[in-house]
Amino acid sequence: VCVNDIADIATILTVTPLPNAGADGSLTICESNLSAINLFDIITGEDPGGRWVRTSGSGGELDPITGVFQPKKGVTSSTFNYIVQGKFPCNNAFSVATINVNAEPNAGTIVNPKVCSGGNVTFTISGDANAEVIYNLNGTGNETVILNNAGNSTIDLSNVTTKQTLNLVSIKKGAC
Repeated sequence: VCVNDIADIATILTVTPLPNAGADGSLTICESNLSAINLFDIITGEDPGGRWVRTSGSGGELDPITGVFQPKKGVTSSTFNYIVQGKFPCNNAFSVATINVNAEPNAGTIVNPKVCSGGNVTFTISGDANAEVIYNLNGTGNETVILNNAGNSTIDLSNVTTKQTLNLVSIKKGAC
């Protein structure tokens, strides 16, 4: 073989960068929170130019370009995929934004006892287990109770001589 018989061979290798849809993330809201949510605030490190697709849940409207999700009454926990298209020969990349929707706590049942003047009375508040209930008696200073694992708490009054009104001020459980 002569040196002159060997042709110069060059190979050009083209490297196509992988698309990056970012890291998954999640957010928890209360079902009464109907404020717009920017899904880009939930994921991190993503390439621009992708599109959003809702993959589960119901209620609300999604703008697939801006990534703004507007919950509506009755919204359920939902997942959204952010998809960045890959350039040949690379596959598409996606990340997942999850919105968990917590139900509002319930403490709506108050047993309204009757008592003779000078007697003792017990108000029973029932609702969601471990909910924090803020109440007041007759509009005076607020008090806080935590419902037990069965979802109950009692407020005892002694020597009652006038009408007593227990007012529920707020109910909170977790973030809701």
